[in-house]
Amino acid sequence: MVYRFLLMAVVCVASHAAMARDGVMQPHKAVYELSLSQARQASAITNISGTLEYVMADTCDAWVVNQQMMMKLSSRTGDVIDRKGSLASWERKDGREYRFTSRHSENGVETEFYKGVAKKYFFDAEAKYETPDNIGTVKLPREVVFPTAHTVEMLKRARDKTEIFTMRMFDGNDDKGQMDLTAALSPWHAPAAPVPDELKNSEALQGQTAPARIGFFEVDQVEAEPEYEMILELHQNGIAREMAVDYGDFTMLARLKTLDVQPLPTCP
Repeated sequence: MVYRFLLMAVVCVASHAAMARDGVMQPHKAVYELSLSQARQASAITNISGTLEYVMADTCDAWVVNQQMMMKLSSRTGDVIDRKGSLASWERKDGREYRFTSRHSENGVETEFYKGVAKKYFFDAEAKYETPDNIGTVKLPREVVFPTAHTVEMLKRARDKTEIFTMRMFDGNDDKGQMDLTAALSPWHAPAAPVPDELKNSEALQGQTAPARIGFFEVDQVEAEPEYEMILELHQNGIAREMAVDYGDFTMLARLKTLDVQPLPTCP
């Protein structure tokens, strides 16, 4: 589940970083620092440290995203687990195709490796896994969206003052690759989450922000409660100043550490 947050959170939310007001994704690199925000009495986790790195490039007809996660988890038993994950993706801007490669490791040993392509057709959609070969083809609903398309839709809904909406999203980050995301959006207000001193005067971090809460549900989940929830603070340009994920027994914080905004490409 921690892997699911670390990479899916970046896919869904860190990709909000540096979206221009006209809806054009701004090429950029964002680094978030991970920490343990809260551990309830039943939690086995006592400390979390690490970083999330997100790099997005625009090739005019597609978005190319590379994400890296490095994290250490400390438990009440004294064990320290070193986890790493990556997710590289190529997503057509018209929403018709998405290519993905995802890797996870624990204490230096690779535990998961997924690679494949997902496509949307006129009546349906599907994802074909090249690796591992025991998954094969996964049927997807026609209304499924891919990560950056979900980002675009979320910010559009925020600008339109939509309070709540649900979408199915596929990212290829595990053997299922998809979840139902329900987002609740709040009104815009002055920023609350802090940023590093060197970013306080960044033009990209000025202006109002809107709190958002996203519930992550397994497909066809019967329980009313989500698997976990993400709470974040978004600027009107789409930059996430801070993210927190509540798993029930502990909450993980991802706070913006560095932001490098790149110019948009010159497209035909």
